[in-house]
Amino acid sequence: MNLSIIIPAYNEERRIGETLKAILAYMAQQPYSVEVIVVDDGSQDATAQVVAPFRCEKSQVQLLQNARNRGKGFSVRRGFAQARGDYWSCEGLGILNAVSNASRER
Repeated sequence: MNLSIIIPAYNEERRIGETLKAILAYMAQQPYSVEVIVVDDGSQDATAQVVAPFRCEKSQVQLLQNARNRGKGFSVRRGFAQARGDYWSCEGLGILNAVSNASRER
C-alpha cells in the first residue's frame, strides 16, 4: 500500500516543522510507504523555508508552492493532482490524529 498525505499550508511556519517530524517518525514504523505533499498556499511567512530541508533529507516529502493565496480547496486539488499513492488523505495539520486513529481501527 502507498499512502499520499496532502497538507495544505498557509502561514504555518510555527507548526509545520514539528508536524512533519512527527508524521515521518510515525510513518517510518508503518508497513506501507508514504509520500507527504505540502502545498504552500502563498504564505507570507517562512513556511516554505521550514519545509525545504525535509524535502532535501526525505525523498517522500514534496513541496508545492502557489504564487499567491488561492485557498484551501485549490491547494488540496493541486496536491491530489501530484499524488502517486494508492490511497490519499488530506487532513491539514491535524493529520497525526487521523493517522493515529486509523492505525488503531485496523
